[in-house]
This record gives sequence, C-alpha cells and structure tokens, in this order.
Amino acid sequence: FMAVRAISDDATNDLPPEVLAILGPTGSVRAGAVAGALWKRFSSAKDMYRSVLNDSASFHDAWFGLGDAAYELTAYDESARAYGEYVKLRPTVASGWQRLALALGKAGRVNGGLVAATRLRALHPSLADGLEAWLRKLPR
Repeated sequence: FMAVRAISDDATNDLPPEVLAILGPTGSVRAGAVAGALWKRFSSAKDMYRSVLNDSASFHDAWFGLGDAAYELTAYDESARAYGEYVKLRPTVASGWQRLALALGKAGRVNGGLVAATRLRALHPSLADGLEAWLRKLPR
C-alpha cells in the first residue's frame, strides 16, 4: 500500500508548504534521504504523516499515507480512521473507499466495510465485486 509521490521542481518556485513540511527547508535535496529513511519503516512514515497533519489537517494525501502506513503495521482501526478522514476530503476517489473497506474488514468491522464497498461500487463497480465477496466471507 505504501506509495511515494515524485515531485518535479525546476527550482524556480518555492515548494508548496505541505511538501516543505515533509522535506524540510532544503526541499528536494533531502527527498532521497527521506524516501530512503522511510522505506519499509512504516512507523517512521506514520510519524511523518502525523506531523504534516498537525500543520494541515486538510492535506488529503497525508491522511491516505497515514492509512497506508498504519495498514502495513496491522493497525487496522487507525488505518480505517485515516482513510475515513481521506474520503471526507476526497469522496469521489475510488481508491479511498477501497482502502477504507479493506481496513474496516481487517479490523473486524465488516458492516462498515460493506458500506464503504457500496460507495466504491458507485465509483468503480469492478473494484467492488471481489472486495464485497471477501467482506461477506468474514465473521461478523
């Protein structure tokens, strides 16, 4: 689930504040070091995303990243909370509903997962099919 966004910058403008919050004042010079430090270290990634969200709770990509990091650490309730915040900010993005349904299912909250899968079906029906079948097989 962990995804890293590539940022292209021709150095003619300052980086956006949400990017600077992740990379620090030296900008893209530190990008490689940050990516290397976070690779497969999901607890560090969670800390980074929380730091970004302390400065800007509306930074939707940080909610998505926090959900991914928590999911990888099997902190499924925390993952579901983060994806829930993401879909509040980006309700038309299918991947948010898909990840929310997965996290809720893994957390044992099958009914909530099915609700998220229903929202996913409205956006991307083919993604919802297998997910709903998986959720229905889980104990309630």
